[in-house]
Order: sequence, then C-alpha cells, then structure tokens
Amino acid sequence: MDYDQAYRDTETYFGGAADPLLEKWAPCLESRRPVLDVGCGQGRNSVYLARQGLTVHAIDPSRVAIDQLQHRISEEKWTIRTMCAGFADTDLEPDDYGGVLVFGLVQELEWPDVGSLTEFCRRHLAVDGLLLVTAFSTLDPIYTFHHRTWQSIGHNSFRNLEGGIRTYLEPDQILTLFDGYDVLHHWEGLGPEHSHGDGPPERHGRIEAVFRMPSRD
Repeated sequence: MDYDQAYRDTETYFGGAADPLLEKWAPCLESRRPVLDVGCGQGRNSVYLARQGLTVHAIDPSRVAIDQLQHRISEEKWTIRTMCAGFADTDLEPDDYGGVLVFGLVQELEWPDVGSLTEFCRRHLAVDGLLLVTAFSTLDPIYTFHHRTWQSIGHNSFRNLEGGIRTYLEPDQILTLFDGYDVLHHWEGLGPEHSHGDGPPERHGRIEAVFRMPSRD
C-alpha cells in the first residue's frame, strides 16, 4: 500500500484518537524514560502520550507522515522526536525506552521482518518497561479472501500484486513471538468497526497484548 499517498489524501487516515489499548495502559508508563512509537504513522498515539507529558520518539518510513507530524509538533511544542526510518534502519541506544508501541505493524511484515521486529523491541525496551502490541489474527473476516486470492509467502502470510503484505497470527501465537516477557494483558477477538479515510466500514480480527520486560539477570 502507498501510505505516502494515503496520508496526503487524509490527515487522519487511521483516525485522530489514540488506540484504546494505549489509552488504557498509558498511566502505567513511567515518565523518566521516553516511549518509542514504532511505525507511528501520522502520530495519533505519539501525540496522545505527549499530551500526557511523556517524551516520545516516533519513527516511520513514510516521509509524508513524518513531515505531517513534525508540522504539528512545531505548532504545539510537544516533546516528540521524529525519525523517518524503518525500525531496522535506526541507530537507537539499547535498553533506553520505558515503553515501546507496536500498533498495526506486525500484519504489514513478512515473517523474517517480524522476527527482526521482536528482537528490536527486546533490545531497546528497558527493564520494567512496557511493550504494547496489536496484530491481526486468522479470525479476521478478510483472512479467507487473502488466503484464496493473494500469493502465499509464508505461513498465514500473503502478498498482493502491488506488493502489499498481510501476515496473520494464529490464536496465542503472539505469546510465542514475544516470549520471555511478563504478560500483563492478552486479548483476541473482533475489533470495533472503523474506516480508513473515506473507505467503507470494516472490522478486523484483533490481537492485543501488553508485556513487561523482566530483569535481565
């Protein structure tokens, strides 16, 4: 999908409000360390945290999204540092973040990149820091369509002719992907109905989890 174009066409392509999971767990994020928003898009979750007084580092490969977020920052003086990059292309310090957000990214990646993402999170999350993750499950109503019509590139992972990726997790698979953490929250089911831009309403098989980094001893 061409996210640059989608963001040009719609100022709040994924909506203006923070993800409900973040709204619920934001009070548990300690304020002494910054929060890393991986795949921040136009910044709805970063802005929410900045309004709560937290420092946020927001990264995304879309130049349009980062420029839009940077413009908002310059107007509002929020404590958000932006970086136009994919997670694999950053030079961030390890063990530096009190929270890492991974909203809506897992389903966009091929399996080797999912593995790289899990290691990236493990490397950069500080002890007692929180990792908030959402993903798509095989219960997603459109999973069967993708399985039938898109090219298979791995287990429950598919690519369309334009290069778009959809990777779906099986029940409880997220706990295996992010093993070794303390599990504070885990839920799977149908998410709420929503729209992207002026697109039709849709619902996804949603997985959400909150993990805490234990002591590395």
